[in-house]
Amino acid sequence: AFPATQNASGGANTLDDYEEGTWTPTLAFGGASVGITYSNQIGSYEKIGRAIALRCYLQLSSKGSSVGTARLSGFPFTAGVSLIPWAVRMTALTSIVGHLQAYTDSVAFVDFFEYTGTGAHTQLGDSNFTNTTDIMIGGVYRA
Repeated sequence: AFPATQNASGGANTLDDYEEGTWTPTLAFGGASVGITYSNQIGSYEKIGRAIALRCYLQLSSKGSSVGTARLSGFPFTAGVSLIPWAVRMTALTSIVGHLQAYTDSVAFVDFFEYTGTGAHTQLGDSNFTNTTDIMIGGVYRA
């Protein structure tokens, strides 16, 4: 059993923090999200101590008019470290010939990259997305 509220003085070996909830993932290009609309915009998480298991599903109905690199945000908790890898699945993309990768290189964002096997990673941008792109990510990070 967990206490109704977190008891931070419970001791280092006492698991005293458990939470389930939802969050709202958002996509931006170049830091802006002008005209982006979603058919689905779903996020959920479980927090156990400092570990957060996170999932989201975004389905665009319009990618809008913003330009620049793609970034997903809206985390329910700020990440305590950077370079967190994520499991990612994306469909209805354009001009992708390599493998998709996603990782957090900041404390509150997921960036998307294409890896072609030559050692180069190219960050995805608005030109890689369509009005029907969908994104699924999942992973665990530490707050």
